[in-house]
Amino acid sequence: MSVQTFAQETSPAHVFNILPLKPGALETFLPVMQANAKASREEPGNISFDAFQGEDGSDQILLFESWKDRAAHNAHLELPHLKAVETRAATDFSGTPTSVWVIDVPGLPGHERPSIPDAGTTRNVIVRLNVKPEARDTFINGFAEVIPQARSAPGNYIFDLYQEAENPNGFVLLERWESAAAHEAHLGQPYSQKLDGIVPDTLAQPPERYLLRDVAP
Repeated sequence: MSVQTFAQETSPAHVFNILPLKPGALETFLPVMQANAKASREEPGNISFDAFQGEDGSDQILLFESWKDRAAHNAHLELPHLKAVETRAATDFSGTPTSVWVIDVPGLPGHERPSIPDAGTTRNVIVRLNVKPEARDTFINGFAEVIPQARSAPGNYIFDLYQEAENPNGFVLLERWESAAAHEAHLGQPYSQKLDGIVPDTLAQPPERYLLRDVAP
C-alpha cells in the first residue's frame, strides 16, 4: 500500500465533486440534493457535507464532503437518500461528474469545522491548483504561513488546503467566509497579498477558481 493510499484509507476521507446539470435541471435536482445533504450529515460516519452553486448561477453543483474514513463513505453510497440523487442524476446530469479524493497535507495546520450560522448567505471559494513538482515546497510553505492568519481574519469560518490523493502536486483550497465583504477584506490584507506574490510562479497551469453560494445550509 502506498503512503498516499494508506493516508486516504486511515485518515478522514474528503471528496470534492463537480456535478454538471442540464439547463433548467436545477429546479428538479436541487431539492433532492438538499435532502441528501441533510440526511448525510446525520450519518455516523459523516464529518461535513457542503453543497454549492456558482454565484454566477452556472448549471452545476459542487460538493465538498468529509467522512471519517472510506468505509463510512462506502456505507453512505448504499443509503436511500443517495440512491434518490442517483435516480435524479440519470435525468438531470449533462455529462460525467468530476470526483477528486483529497487528503490532509502533512505539516499544515489541522482542519477545523466550526458551526456556520446563516450558511445560506456565506461567500465560499474553492480553488484547484496544480503545482510544479520543483515548486511544491515553496507552495506549501507559503500556505503554512498564511493559514493561521486567514483563519483568524474577521468573518472566516474555514481556510483549508488539501492535496489530491492520487497526485502529490494537485491541491484543493476550500474557503468559507461570513460574507463577500469579509472575503474581499481578507484579499486586501498583507498576508494574502504576500501569498498572491508566491503562488502564481509555483503553478504548472492556471488555477480553477469558483466563487460559490451555499445551496444546502
